[in-house]
Amino acid sequence: MPLSVCFVSTGDICRSPTAGSVFRARVEGAGRDGAVAVDSAGTGGRHEGDGDDPRATGFEECTVMVEAASGGPLAAVREALEERAV
Repeated sequence: MPLSVCFVSTGDICRSPTAGSVFRARVEGAGRDGAVAVDSAGTGGRHEGDGDDPRATGFEECTVMVEAASGGPLAAVREALEERAV
């Protein structure tokens, strides 16, 4: 049975998903992706029904890039910057 890790913040819209994505990338980088289940959660629904915070625009795309990066989070950022330079 894998170890379960859950990162928790107030609304689960920025901090905890970011922490989960970075941790997941580190676990995969260490070759332990099958040994750890990573999740994120919020303590309340304070943001429920609100539109996206403009400061978080593009966050989901960034999260997907970090999770998909085989070279880790920094490689994902580098790839994104290279794509924008084209």
